[in-house]
Amino acid sequence: MRSEARDASASPVVLRRSGLTPCPQAYRLCYFMTIIFTEAQYDEQFEADKQKGIAKRVLLKNDCEQIEYYYDAYRSNECDRTIQLRHGLQMRVWSFESRQDLTIFHDNKNENHEFLYLSFFARGDIHTRLHGVTEKVNEAVGDSYLMYCPGADETESWKANQKILRVKVQIDPAKFFQGMSLEQFDSLPKQLQQFATKDEIAPFYIQNAIASEVYPILQQVLNCPDRGTMRQWYLEAKAVELMTLQLSHIQSANNSATQDRMPDTDSIYQAQAILQQNYLDPPSIIELAQFVGLSRVKLQQGFRRVFNTTPSGYLQNHRLDLARILLQDEKLTVTTVAHRIGYSNVSYFSRVFRHRFGVTPGQCRLGKKI
Repeated sequence: MRSEARDASASPVVLRRSGLTPCPQAYRLCYFMTIIFTEAQYDEQFEADKQKGIAKRVLLKNDCEQIEYYYDAYRSNECDRTIQLRHGLQMRVWSFESRQDLTIFHDNKNENHEFLYLSFFARGDIHTRLHGVTEKVNEAVGDSYLMYCPGADETESWKANQKILRVKVQIDPAKFFQGMSLEQFDSLPKQLQQFATKDEIAPFYIQNAIASEVYPILQQVLNCPDRGTMRQWYLEAKAVELMTLQLSHIQSANNSATQDRMPDTDSIYQAQAILQQNYLDPPSIIELAQFVGLSRVKLQQGFRRVFNTTPSGYLQNHRLDLARILLQDEKLTVTTVAHRIGYSNVSYFSRVFRHRFGVTPGQCRLGKKI
């Protein structure tokens, strides 16, 4: 059985204990089938492979956009697209297909920029750790994070044979928040209110499910037809819309936690994570309640208070959100998508999909607007 990927900073110890010898460019853990690099080692390996013709990088630029295409022994079909917007905003769309289990350690101590990030995971799972800020976190499809961690080292790990797609809004606080009054900051999540004082700001990482209203905006970003200035303005508007919807979602959760905080709230979010991670083989309601230490009644009540639905309703909505992504992006058949997200009855899947989104799965696959 494969072990979980280890932090790069610990890999030399693992190698010495196992009797393996690290190669010059990377620490290869053959027993665990995971390849571990520092970022500098990965770049060095890439350059060596490029000389052999087994890695390639193509860079395209215009006034407001930079696109980098890559492939190497570890990732294929990689596209890293960065769009410069106005008012201290930038958007990044990053996608690739993983070929191997891989861990990369990023040394960010010498980074001289301090950006605020709002990221959306549209496809694929990555395990990440921001050293000194978080323990290992599973960034799974359907999740989002709001992060401000300048200078924090990061370790990222992902498994082979999956597609990764992220949409990220990058914010320069000094420019974007310039001119905002204290009253305007009061309506933002408490973590962002730190920027009102311009004093030393405590790093933070907040993970939430993607708000349901955000999914159509992500699709519009990914399918933007415009070019040049019109494209830049369009994506700037969408970046602000993404922030507005997701920050409102975070603020609602904060307000709910502040006003209605009960001892079982953390257990409800733990149950949410269990459902997200096990949507193909979810536990029963009774099992889920036992896992998080609640009674069945308290679990049901907690889900209605926090998510305005039952655990079963939350699970179904999560599956259907994944189905929409597979239909719109992957163009998979309705039957394939139904089976992939855990529905054996395709007719029933089609009914619940239409009830949630107002169109059939087939119409969604053909691009009909939801």
